[in-house]
Amino acid sequence: MPADAQAAIAQDLLEMVRSERKWDELFADPRSGALFARMAQDVRADVAAGNVMPRDPSTSIDTGKS
Repeated sequence: MPADAQAAIAQDLLEMVRSERKWDELFADPRSGALFARMAQDVRADVAAGNVMPRDPSTSIDTGKS
């Protein structure tokens, strides 16, 4: 494999590692639990108020990820 292709792949991998570390830091922050709880409360309120539409799997985007 050419050196420039190897360097591009290495750069992509490093960026992925940096991104994962950032997400780990965000989720480890004690404030994130409160934020998720507030978001869940908002979703429950929207569902109770009828402000959501049923999900139609036939029109959903399939990312191929499980």
